[in-house]
Amino acid sequence: MTKLLPMRPREAPHIILASASSGSGHSQAARNLAAVFRRIDPTSTVELVNIYDFMSPLYRRIVEGGWEKASLTPGLRGIYRILHLLVSHNAMLSRILHRGFRSVARRMEAQIKLAQLHHFIALHPAAVPVGAHVKGETGCQLSVIATDFVLHNIHYHDLVDTYFVAPQSKFVGSLSHLANLQGRVTSSGIPIADSFRTLDKFQRNRDAIHESFQILVSFGACAYRASKNLPLILKLIQRTDRHVRFIVLAGHDHGFLEGATRAIRSIDASGRVKVLGYVEDTSELMGNSHLLIGKAGGLTVSEAFAAGLPTIVVDTLPGQEEYNARSVVDHGAGISTRDLTRIVQFIQENQQAEHWASLSRRILDLGRPASSQTIAGILIPPQRFPLATVTKAKKATGGL
Repeated sequence: MTKLLPMRPREAPHIILASASSGSGHSQAARNLAAVFRRIDPTSTVELVNIYDFMSPLYRRIVEGGWEKASLTPGLRGIYRILHLLVSHNAMLSRILHRGFRSVARRMEAQIKLAQLHHFIALHPAAVPVGAHVKGETGCQLSVIATDFVLHNIHYHDLVDTYFVAPQSKFVGSLSHLANLQGRVTSSGIPIADSFRTLDKFQRNRDAIHESFQILVSFGACAYRASKNLPLILKLIQRTDRHVRFIVLAGHDHGFLEGATRAIRSIDASGRVKVLGYVEDTSELMGNSHLLIGKAGGLTVSEAFAAGLPTIVVDTLPGQEEYNARSVVDHGAGISTRDLTRIVQFIQENQQAEHWASLSRRILDLGRPASSQTIAGILIPPQRFPLATVTKAKKATGGL
């Protein structure tokens, strides 16, 4: 049982933001939130942790490399989708997965100073059992942030204090777990860059939309499957009129950056297409664009909502990104298709100024531009309160 000891003055907050290097969205969300924590309380100690760093080399290759290979290899995508559905919807399989991460928690405990830890924040499902173990040892607060538009069995644990989700999130898994979520869920939105909070959503000149219609193309910071989609993007560029301009983000994929630049030169489109490398903060690019095309990463979709940007999803990684794409379509924020004719039609519809403005306003209602500020404000209130020291909480059993 948890036992409260006499109150003492609260020290500067010590916070661990735990993500994983499977994709880039989890880690970027952690960095977005860390920046706000440090701004609102400069005395806080904020550590960003990749839980894969605490795996054995062999286990890391299997988990991290296996996920990437299964997600990106056409012949294995269906198998990965089935495995993801089984684990995320089945409580027993999720519990087994949680137990497999106990060794990660023990290695973290040996390498990171956890004394006086106030908050452990899990931004990846695999970080949840690690956080549960840490809470069992330190009595810290345990929060889970879903960085995709779904909360499932791998996220659930009895020791979680608060779940932060996008308002449009789906909740899947065992009914008993869903019942236990009552009173512990906050619809904060996925933590995007705080610059979206002050973004001028109407800096795009709607009256001149026919003269300059800008499309942002992004497959995330890792540019997963960007090269596979390059032929589709090139055909689209050739099918659109000269008033449509493209900004293509290559992320960290230098091969895609060079290949896309060469390909665009080859179709004589350099005058209206710009290819950029990795961009840390996309708020200005989204604020100056009229439409987004790309992969349905949770962070990317959240940013598009906050910027009022209609979206065309042309690719998804199996599993959680399918929920993200569904959120775009179900809430009327865009379409999910690889049909070139339908894509061109959607672009032409949005080149009509009134149509685009009406759709953009509806999408803005879906967004949470202050998501990082909201989460940080809840976890570190403006006026600090005394914090009771806590003896070891009930040990994490890996149970959900």
